[in-house]
Amino acid sequence: MKKESVSEFNATTPTRLPALQQVLGQLDAFKRKFYLNLLVRGALVAGGLLLTLFLVLSLLEYFLYLPTWVRGGLLFGFLGLVVYTFLHWIWKPLAALTNLRRLLSDEQAAQRVGELFPQVQDKLLNALQLQGQARENALIAASLEQRAAQFTGLEFSEGIKIKEQTRPLWKYVAVPAAIVLGVLLVYPSLFVQGTGRILHYRRAYSPPRHLSSLLKTRSCKPFAMRTLNYRYG
Repeated sequence: MKKESVSEFNATTPTRLPALQQVLGQLDAFKRKFYLNLLVRGALVAGGLLLTLFLVLSLLEYFLYLPTWVRGGLLFGFLGLVVYTFLHWIWKPLAALTNLRRLLSDEQAAQRVGELFPQVQDKLLNALQLQGQARENALIAASLEQRAAQFTGLEFSEGIKIKEQTRPLWKYVAVPAAIVLGVLLVYPSLFVQGTGRILHYRRAYSPPRHLSSLLKTRSCKPFAMRTLNYRYG
């Protein structure tokens, strides 16, 4: 009797439950697609943010001829933002996608699946929580296999629509990218000079003569008007 009960239990352990193993495989596919979705969204947000900031900084330096300490602050601030966006929005999901780290546990993934599929709700989470008890009880293992069989026809990864969820973010990349490309085609010296002066932030640059004379003329106009008003007022 003891040998029969042991063999019966071994036959129903979680490692030999085909329905449970299939559900766990679907849950793993869901997590991988979840990480891929995070990676795509993060790349779009990071790309749009960095392109916009690059455009703004280049325009500011091209027209204003900023001091050396301001250009140094802009350069290192931009590089710091590049590192932050890469680590936060790209490296984390990429590391999870390549199994270097874990962002979602099976229980957390089951909760997200329950939110996406109304017919699942908390059933999948409850089934996963029974795994530990199923290793010690053949009846619980059989009940767990029966519950897992309810989810074998579902593809959990289909609940994540990458194209639909990332479509609103493409405009934040397309608009600054189109502007940068247009400026490069029409007036590339704006980026060549503006970006170059930021990269060589230690050098002192002065505006061209025609620009400096224009600035002086504009600054002298209020003084001339005050003089005329004093004379003829």
